[in-house]
Amino acid sequence: MITEASRIKLAIKQAVDWNEGLILVEHHNTGFLGVLYALMKDAGRLDRLKVVTFDQLELSNTYNPFGSISVRAAAAKATKLDPSSRHAFWTDVNSYSLAAAILALALQPGNPAFHSKDVLALLADFDLLLFYVQRIDPFESEHHQGGLTWLNASLGHWHQDGQWNFKQYKTLTSGLVAKFGDLTLAAVSPIINTYTPEIDLVKAIREREVVVFSLGALNDYLALDLFDRLLMLDLEAALATVAETSSCFPAPTEIARQEGIVRLQPGASIIRVTSEHRDLHFSPTSEFVVTHRPQTSRDGINAWDVFIGQTQISRP
Repeated sequence: MITEASRIKLAIKQAVDWNEGLILVEHHNTGFLGVLYALMKDAGRLDRLKVVTFDQLELSNTYNPFGSISVRAAAAKATKLDPSSRHAFWTDVNSYSLAAAILALALQPGNPAFHSKDVLALLADFDLLLFYVQRIDPFESEHHQGGLTWLNASLGHWHQDGQWNFKQYKTLTSGLVAKFGDLTLAAVSPIINTYTPEIDLVKAIREREVVVFSLGALNDYLALDLFDRLLMLDLEAALATVAETSSCFPAPTEIARQEGIVRLQPGASIIRVTSEHRDLHFSPTSEFVVTHRPQTSRDGINAWDVFIGQTQISRP
């Protein structure tokens, strides 16, 4: 019987053997990163491997979850939420508020880069959110015009009796601000709060890079869930951007968050591992668990190799 772990290992091996691009999202330290590293090392492709890990921050590549959120992608994502439905707005006020903050930043003149701390600032300060909305030029593009229309309709729910209800906004978004703040202001901040990240998902897909998100150290479920949602949002935006310039590259409108393998064309795959796979074991001669960034240390020794000896797991 072929297990899910076996299917995932086979998909990883095929991606390396065929010199394809791969994005691996691993929710637990199950060892698939170790499998991938061994294969990439044997293939002489470690220079194509980038890893985001929260286990040891100084060895992680940097990554901005909003790095691929273009004006078009942000507007398209927001329009999936219908601000004309008052019931839907108050039922899912956090989704609308987060979408408004992201869209307001994405629509700024000149399309400047932004990261998690910028989003948090708008979520925590309604005055600042309104200021950024007022800066949007609807004539910059059709997406700016449509996005501004959506923002005005969405923010209108906070306008009552001729004035803005700042207190209600602060009260109802406090949970979202706290959850977002836990992720944004924690020790992981140096990895995700950068305007010039080392990992660019658009570039990774186009150039068939191998990118791993090892999330096992995000023990807090809320932080893990939020980061995972932002990652999927960024990945969907990246795929849409690539599809715009490649007629043979279909872009899924949404990527399912459950475990599985998504095959993209040409030459790329997305693998999500959300369960722990306790049935997965490793031979110390060829496979190992490692969750750190490959980089050269001062004495010329590859940092990955240093950790291999500390993390090998033999068969029981």
